[in-house]
Amino acid sequence: MSAHLATAAPRRNATPSRIASGRGHARDALTSWLLGDRAQVTSGTHAGAAAGWVDREGRASYVYPEITGYYLQWLAWHAACHGVNDETRRRAAAAQRWLLSWAFGSATPEPRVYLEPAGQDWRNAALFFFDLAMVLRGLASAARLGLIEADPRLVARICELLSGLVADDGMFDACVAARVDAALPDRWSTRRGPFLSKAAGGVLIAAAQFSSLPGALAEAADATFRAALESMSAQSHSETHALLYGIEGALSRPEHPATVAAMPHMIRQLRDLIERSAPLGHTPELLDGTGRVRLDIVAQAIRVAAFLLPEMHVDEMARVLVHYIDPSLGMPFSPDATPRQYNVWTAMFAEQALFAAECGPSSARLVDLRLCLV
Repeated sequence: MSAHLATAAPRRNATPSRIASGRGHARDALTSWLLGDRAQVTSGTHAGAAAGWVDREGRASYVYPEITGYYLQWLAWHAACHGVNDETRRRAAAAQRWLLSWAFGSATPEPRVYLEPAGQDWRNAALFFFDLAMVLRGLASAARLGLIEADPRLVARICELLSGLVADDGMFDACVAARVDAALPDRWSTRRGPFLSKAAGGVLIAAAQFSSLPGALAEAADATFRAALESMSAQSHSETHALLYGIEGALSRPEHPATVAAMPHMIRQLRDLIERSAPLGHTPELLDGTGRVRLDIVAQAIRVAAFLLPEMHVDEMARVLVHYIDPSLGMPFSPDATPRQYNVWTAMFAEQALFAAECGPSSARLVDLRLCLV
């Protein structure tokens, strides 16, 4: 297959990249930013937490347990590429300390912790399976690569919170209300769907690392993984971000029977995304072609293409990522947003995507990427 997955061409008035030409330089710039003082809080009450958004002055409006789990996963990926060093150990230990404080800070810890006064955020009226699973997965990967010794109190606490999300049918719900007055919107992140394969896969990764993880949680995760992938053909997401999460989850367990069964459909969906993207000139936020240009989605598409459709040409997609990297600011979530919000998970996705774009289909390093896919 020689299809070309088009993506957002840089706007004529877009700020050009301030890095030297080439993907290697771009990856180095993102790595330096992720190991700097903006992606991870370095002092104060929330030292160790990973930010969600960062403004041009480097201020984070909130910190994010899910993304702190992602950050541990990315540190594990960095260790797989470059080995463990004192800096990455220090950062992983700081992330774990903050997660411990967050997890025990209240009966139902908030998914987003705002650093300044903010309005009501509906997310903070719920507990999310995905968020907790990404924390657990990050701890497991960081422990596997020797960055931390996972704190058994934290692992037990996350398992306790996860147990409250197992429904009567033995599978995880996407979320549960944490308050009686919670008004949760009906959207992909609040209901079951294919995207939960990434969360369920994360729990199964943790079960392989932590012998203390209750068997009932592993069983619920396996049932959820199967159901999530089975639902791909019946009720696939209309949101590209969530669809790609579903594929990423499958890649975490490539030999699982549910992954093997879903693989032909996933490849067809990826091909369909290519066909929808080509006339638009960008990878759409929604599969009907509408929505914002989002660079995290561009990076996600590059990563999964490296595994499922390695013959795809992704040079243009990678070029767009490189174009929008600023060594001092990182990677914007969307080049269309005003003012720009620089996004930590987009930077992590993009660093891995630029690696994937350089890999040949037989590269042994793709195994490392699959095991540490953020």
